[in-house]
Amino acid sequence: MSMFNRNADQFCDLSGFDPDTPRPVIFAHDGSDITLIEIKGIRSITSEVEFADRMVDIFSAELAQVMKTPGHNMSISYECSYNAEKVVDEHLDRARHNAELKQLRIDTILRETRDVILKRAVNERVIMALTSRPVAGPQREMMMQKKANDEARSELPAMRSAMDPFIELKGLEGPHMAYVQSVLSALRRCGVMAEIMRPKEDGSRPDIAAIRQGIFYHETPDDWLPHEPGAVKYPPIKKTFDSDVSDFFAQPLAKQILSSAPVVSQDMRQIKWGPRTFSVCQVHRFPKNLRPFNILVSRLRSEKMPYRVTLHLESLNHADRRSIGLRQVAAQLLGIFNSTTKLLGQNLQLVTQALGSDTEAVVKANLEAATWIEPHERQELLPTRASRLLVDIQSWGDCSVSDSPANPVRVLAETVAGMNATSKGWRGVLAPVSDLSVIMPLHRTAPVFQAGDSLFTGLDGSLLPHRAFAPEQPAWLTLGSAGTGSGKSVLFNRMNFDLMAYRSGSELPFMMIADVGVSSSGCMNLLKELLPPERQNEVLYVRPKNTAEWAVNPFDISLGSRSPLDRERVYLKNFLLTAIPMKEDLLPELMTRIISRVYEVKSDLSIDSRPNRWQANLDPVLNDAATAAGIVLSDKTRYWTLVDEFMRRGMPEMASRAQRYAAPRFKDIATIIAEPQMKKDFGDAMLEKLQRYLEALEAAYPMFASHTTMETGAARVMAVDLQDLLTVGSLNDELSRKNTLMFLMTRQLFMAKIAGDKDDIRAMTFPQDEAIRTLYEDYWTRQFQTIAETPKRLMMDEYHLTGTIDTINEVVWHDCRTGRKWNLEVCLVSQELGDFRGLTSQATTIMILNSDSQEARRKIIEELGGTEAIDKALTTYVNGPDPSDPSKGANVLVMYKLRNDEKRWVIFKNALGVRMLWALSTKAEDRAVRDEIYRRVPLDRALDILARRFPEGTAISRWNEIARSKKRNNGSLAKVLADEVMQYDAQYSYQQAAE
Repeated sequence: MSMFNRNADQFCDLSGFDPDTPRPVIFAHDGSDITLIEIKGIRSITSEVEFADRMVDIFSAELAQVMKTPGHNMSISYECSYNAEKVVDEHLDRARHNAELKQLRIDTILRETRDVILKRAVNERVIMALTSRPVAGPQREMMMQKKANDEARSELPAMRSAMDPFIELKGLEGPHMAYVQSVLSALRRCGVMAEIMRPKEDGSRPDIAAIRQGIFYHETPDDWLPHEPGAVKYPPIKKTFDSDVSDFFAQPLAKQILSSAPVVSQDMRQIKWGPRTFSVCQVHRFPKNLRPFNILVSRLRSEKMPYRVTLHLESLNHADRRSIGLRQVAAQLLGIFNSTTKLLGQNLQLVTQALGSDTEAVVKANLEAATWIEPHERQELLPTRASRLLVDIQSWGDCSVSDSPANPVRVLAETVAGMNATSKGWRGVLAPVSDLSVIMPLHRTAPVFQAGDSLFTGLDGSLLPHRAFAPEQPAWLTLGSAGTGSGKSVLFNRMNFDLMAYRSGSELPFMMIADVGVSSSGCMNLLKELLPPERQNEVLYVRPKNTAEWAVNPFDISLGSRSPLDRERVYLKNFLLTAIPMKEDLLPELMTRIISRVYEVKSDLSIDSRPNRWQANLDPVLNDAATAAGIVLSDKTRYWTLVDEFMRRGMPEMASRAQRYAAPRFKDIATIIAEPQMKKDFGDAMLEKLQRYLEALEAAYPMFASHTTMETGAARVMAVDLQDLLTVGSLNDELSRKNTLMFLMTRQLFMAKIAGDKDDIRAMTFPQDEAIRTLYEDYWTRQFQTIAETPKRLMMDEYHLTGTIDTINEVVWHDCRTGRKWNLEVCLVSQELGDFRGLTSQATTIMILNSDSQEARRKIIEELGGTEAIDKALTTYVNGPDPSDPSKGANVLVMYKLRNDEKRWVIFKNALGVRMLWALSTKAEDRAVRDEIYRRVPLDRALDILARRFPEGTAISRWNEIARSKKRNNGSLAKVLADEVMQYDAQYSYQQAAE
């Protein structure tokens, strides 16, 4: 290779910038204004045909109005590489920091997560550079400003290589920013998300850094900042005495960006520039039929190589237009004698017609591409990549491509959008803007969120963060539709773990999972084991039974308050309407009256109240605490008195325990409905029927008839396994009602810990005594301050088990409407979208993991308002995980609803590392083996052993082999397989020690 005999800065047209203004403009040597726009992608999944129509009808029509006038240029570069480490590490470093704040031992899991993401991730970047040349401004004003700049420049000392402080043309600012805003407006109307790359508050220039990264990627941080115009603080020592004072001033921007010279091979096909070595190619003849850019991307994606493709559009100047006119006249004259020349004349006539059209513009176009090898890669890879790039571009259409342009370094520099004001590597072709708009690299699905708790990859390898509690959404109701074997449990266990571990703050978020079976146990065990021993009580997994030992009284309300808040009334009313299926029109009104009256009777604030009194044998723990606190107990002591006395002594935990016995119970309703006024208003027949239902309810549900005994203690993350409480088989109304009550019970357990905000304090009913009222108000003020900003997730799995009972939907939606004030997300998961009944229209996030039939897909599309493109994506990509290799992950179709009622559709892949797959697995066989090994070694080591022995994330094939063989010897399959795994680990350890 030999040094290319030109200075590197000759391949960059950039001269300087103005550091004193926030204008997102870079100045070229000729005074042109250049602004960079970063394209995020389209807002939602869109078909190629629909997007092409938008680009032709909207974008090209808008752009044509600008490009008809001389001086406006556009460059659009699409870069795809596998240098995703920087972006991925930004996400994971933030996750690691938050996990460490919570004292979670997370390093092994995050390293594995990083490997899994980088295996699939690509670093995509689409940048549009908009250039306004001096000819685009008012010419009289331009001439005057150029003259003034020349005069000011003449007064400076000799500076052959310094940034020109008088390069800016003020009169160009208006036309240039109008051009920028016109393009941005057209992009938005096409559904393309784009933003101007502006200077940051710290003075850094992401736009200039992005240009430099096009050549010197590894040497240029995102916050790279060039030297400003003017004198440098520490100039270099001059070796010769002359009048040139360039060394005392900042270099031109071109020299700062291209800080070293390129070295070009003898055959002009390889360019060594910095640590990378590049190859370029250039399209000399465009395809006859231009095809969407995604066709080229899909071809290149299979090559697994980095590349950059750049399209240049330059508006024609007056000389170009005159030349076209003269050529057309000559072609028409000569066409009398030559059919070829006649055809040329016809083509030129079409161009002339386009030039005269109101909705079309003809521009000069160039298409250039580059590929490269990284410093650590073998040199032999570059010719192969260059050949593949050339072939794939040729296959994109019937086009002529050169891999050895006359000026390869200039072509390479021109593949970086914004590096140059004009394209000089090739004379270009004439083409209408409408045709060129089809091949613009804009059809990429944009991420909905820039950061989140969970980091997924898209189908094309782009990074798609998922953010719970997103401020862009009006409420936080998440629905998951997933059939058996769709990867549902793995997905939601993963998202639950990510929220708990990676959400900011030193405390775990609050979470309640109402589950059926042990699918959440893996997540709970993992989270618990990663915490230090003194904090493991913050994670709780329970499997209650329908007995008094697991009692949860639905009448429990806020500590100290003698009557329920509005949200507590809504819950209790719906609980009672669910539990008592009387077909009476007056039943809702009756329930409202019963709730108000029963709390009034059991309060201690009215004359006719009959509050519950202390019983010696009810709660020994409470009795001992009262005695130790010096509270005198007798048969006349009211439990409400105990509550107040514990509060006076600064013992809110015991006050809350005492309030359990002050609260009404189902049996107290009998007293209420026996009152004369009730009989008068509702009639004996209805009340007698209600009494029979109440008696049956107490007999059928002992866990609801007693005072609350289920303890959750200090737990912030809770999973309640409802396996022993629900009916899973064929459902009727009675069984659906039973299941609904159990889901409502878990919701109540959670709300007791997390519900409410400071506005609730004014609505609470406390005693009139100023001192005790102040104690309660101060307590709740502290509580709400503590939990107000803490995220809270209530998740209900197998929601279809509630059948057609609508009361739970009312509770859920009320929680969603009011819960945003206290950071609550409700997440419901079921087998079909129809199981959520009316909640789909209210949901802000809907995740679909599979669709088994055309009918199922039709219902999904109709209910969610999806397009034909969504239907195709659902059919093609969302089909559940590969049963033979769970490590490949599963695709998920997600609809996000934002504040302006906008729906954003994306598809991401949920892929986990083998350790996380083992930790979160819900397959019965894998779970049995995992739990057996957990009993033998610590969790960390157990996951390492399983990952080494079964790197595919499942032991089912080996389980089946043992089941068919004679190795079982009457022992459980899990123990036999665990013995085998432990023996394998012992042999592995021995081999490692020997080495």
